[in-house]
Amino acid sequence: WTLHCPDCKDWCQTSIPSGLMLWHEGQFSSLASHRGSKRCVQAATRQRNKQSRTNDVRLLSRSHSLITAFSPSHCRSPPPPSDNCPGIEVVWPDDLRPFLMLFPWGRYHSGPDALPYTIDITQPSAPRARSKYCTHTRFQGSACDECTDVHRHILHLSEIARDPKQHTNYKYLGLGHLQDIAKTYAEQIKVLKLQVRVHSL
Repeated sequence: WTLHCPDCKDWCQTSIPSGLMLWHEGQFSSLASHRGSKRCVQAATRQRNKQSRTNDVRLLSRSHSLITAFSPSHCRSPPPPSDNCPGIEVVWPDDLRPFLMLFPWGRYHSGPDALPYTIDITQPSAPRARSKYCTHTRFQGSACDECTDVHRHILHLSEIARDPKQHTNYKYLGLGHLQDIAKTYAEQIKVLKLQVRVHSL
């Protein structure tokens, strides 16, 4: 048998055969002689010193992390507001379908009949617009004159979206309008099919 010393964590070899049970007389004699010996005390001291150094390193590392987290570089004041033009928030009538459903995406390009502004839909529920001629500079704390003028274009767009003319070119219509047209055509097809069935009887 070998027994584990609880002080120095070393193993002590006994003279008792492993075939005998642990409670056999003389089983712990070697361990009793080992504990408190010079070798045991020195080994136990080394173990404690090693553990103490490990704890000190961990504490130092944790302290450094806390100091870094609360250093001046992490506690700086927020940067001043940017002087760049932020564009404008799209103001859309509440009684119309969502802006993105009625926006004429067919004109969202760089061709001759393109819209004079771009749309930012990073937040679909709060789209923003920016003039293609944006000066990228705030004017009296707000959007530049070019972007401010986009409000007029958005208003005109809402008027068209509210009641588009019957023969309006598809590229001037939004997805919602195209869905309405497709639904109308589907209903017409159903009526025509029904008429064909009636006449074939």
